[in-house]
Amino acid sequence: MATILEVFNDDVWRLVLDWLHTDDIIRSERVSRAWQDVIYRYLEGCGMSIEIGTRPKLWYGVNHKLSHTYRILRLEEDKPEIHRNLLQKWGPCVKKADCVNSTMEALVKRCPNVKDITVCMTSLN
Repeated sequence: MATILEVFNDDVWRLVLDWLHTDDIIRSERVSRAWQDVIYRYLEGCGMSIEIGTRPKLWYGVNHKLSHTYRILRLEEDKPEIHRNLLQKWGPCVKKADCVNSTMEALVKRCPNVKDITVCMTSLN
């Protein structure tokens, strides 16, 4: 008997996952290795933007999407250890990121597809 993971192709998953908040997508990869593969392919295809601190919701229009090409993952504050752990797992999916000096090295090492980096010399909160 086939599971939903085997029935839906990547195009259908993209349509379904586009409706979810980025936090929920990241959490759903914990279900199983098969779910992790689906989520990874989705995020790799659309790209992920990591932001530190809060940004005005009106700037982007929608709270959980930057555009049709990037998913936003907001971190409440700059904690280099959490940032490095996140980049270790999701680095190839990251195409845009905020960082401070303490996270720049991890970003450069683990994010081969990054296209846009915002570097701040002070706290981003």
